[in-house]
Amino acid sequence: MTREQAYIIAHDQVHQYIRTHGMRKSADRDLVLFAMYSLTGMHTVDEIHEQLVRTHPRNHPSRTTVYNSLELFHQLGLVMKHNLSEQQFYYEVN
Repeated sequence: MTREQAYIIAHDQVHQYIRTHGMRKSADRDLVLFAMYSLTGMHTVDEIHEQLVRTHPRNHPSRTTVYNSLELFHQLGLVMKHNLSEQQFYYEVN
């Protein structure tokens, strides 16, 4: 499976979860998911946020939105969460 195909499947899983749990759709959440599938390796919330600021300077998600989105993706099994440092977590596509 290509990374693009994996992204499409993950996107569908997120949107299905959102629908079934009465959550609202969020363009920012979609940007975070796309960023995760565009990057390789492990990244912190700050690194992902900085990437989004660079790619979407006028309309980027807040750090809080990045964190909350990553936690949702982790809950859904789409990303892995690593505790390599006492001060921050690292996330990578599962």
